[in-house]
Amino acid sequence: MVPYLSPDLGMNDARFSPDGNWVAYSKLSNGKTQLHIASYPSPSVDYTAKELVGRGPRWRGDWRELYFLGSGNNLYAVPVSADGGRLSFGTPELLFHPALPPAPWDIASFDVSRDGTRFLVNTVATGEPSQLVLTTNWQR
Repeated sequence: MVPYLSPDLGMNDARFSPDGNWVAYSKLSNGKTQLHIASYPSPSVDYTAKELVGRGPRWRGDWRELYFLGSGNNLYAVPVSADGGRLSFGTPELLFHPALPPAPWDIASFDVSRDGTRFLVNTVATGEPSQLVLTTNWQR
């Protein structure tokens, strides 16, 4: 068995693109976590975009957009286009700021629908905690 990428403690949360030709993952280097996109099955092409500082990548179903958690736990979308087997990335756009659980659980706390119109986000409660009142034997 040959590893796809060299083992690196700074790499995590890898996701295949819907067409299976790319793998997006986050990697810690020089104190910053950046997104990387590598070709598959051979990682001969590896993109590291300076503007893609973040973690937890998720692909849209047509792989034309990549979602990720950026600075301040903000959720971003970046357009992805392919031309002749090469990828290019647009400008990341801030979508919203979800109330995410603390690290390391934050990167596994969201997913996106295939068409990119809906997000499932596991959030933490904000504000005052509420009480749970349980009444038993209430018929007496």
